[in-house]
Amino acid sequence: MLHGEEGFHIDQVSDYIENSILNEGEKAFNQQIIYGQDAHIDTVLDYALQFPMMSQYRVLIVKEAQKMNMKGEDGGDSDKLLNYIKNPATSTILVIGHKGKKVDGRSKWLKALKEKHTILESNPIRDYQVRPWVEKYLKEKGYDIETRAADLVAEYLGTDLSKVSNELDKLIVNLSSSQKITLKEVDQNIGISKDYNVFELQEALITKDAKKAGRIVSNFQANMKKQPMEMVLGSLFSFYQRLYIVHQNLSQSDAFLTKNAGINPYFLQKSKTQAKSLSTRGFQYAFKILSDYDGRTKGYLNRSTTREELLKEMVGKLMMIR
Repeated sequence: MLHGEEGFHIDQVSDYIENSILNEGEKAFNQQIIYGQDAHIDTVLDYALQFPMMSQYRVLIVKEAQKMNMKGEDGGDSDKLLNYIKNPATSTILVIGHKGKKVDGRSKWLKALKEKHTILESNPIRDYQVRPWVEKYLKEKGYDIETRAADLVAEYLGTDLSKVSNELDKLIVNLSSSQKITLKEVDQNIGISKDYNVFELQEALITKDAKKAGRIVSNFQANMKKQPMEMVLGSLFSFYQRLYIVHQNLSQSDAFLTKNAGINPYFLQKSKTQAKSLSTRGFQYAFKILSDYDGRTKGYLNRSTTREELLKEMVGKLMMIR
């Protein structure tokens, strides 16, 4: 059983089983892939109970099982899967992929699975885990990426690993493994600008570079679908939150700051300098501004101001804090 909110690992395990258990000759008669939206539980169990032909095993993979009708074609017994789990066909390898959310832990059939069978719960990774994941994913494919470029990819693509891996695969398709991936390659192949991105906006805000911030805001305003207000808000909140933790713990060790602020050691000294540029009150004001504009973006106390205007207003206010 494979279930959870993060679909990437579910797909990885399913694909491995699909490609590794049976040889090509055995697959024709003994491997079946079913999609939940196209099947009832009756269909799945009919296949699961069949005997293998000229093979030790049958492999049955149910993808997107969250869409499957668990009551069967007759609309009757909802415990059919439970009954099979208690008395399965030993010659069938049944893989159930349930994506998008975890199966309710109170369900009888999940409890029965836990007693005798293998379960993988695939949970989303946290924001701070994406950059190391990007570096590891590329390393396994023979590529190195600059830390700054990996941070930019992680910041813009988020925690959906299927989306991240797809974009990374597109990135490396025209590169040689000896070529180190830089901001230039990310810009050219994923479309994340090396000049107009949220990291550059953070730098402009903390250094009070109004001209640079203005250029970035203008670029964002012209590309709000690519640079949505929600993404900008989330990135800026994380940025100020990390710096605030550093600001409040400057006397602590580098190891403490790296762990608790979630900052790459490569950028720690720069973060210390940035954290010193604001007062405690300044940080508190920044959080209030971000909270206010998060609400206005969602429609609270805002009936007519466009997102483009909200972005400009917000950056202008953040530029004024000390």
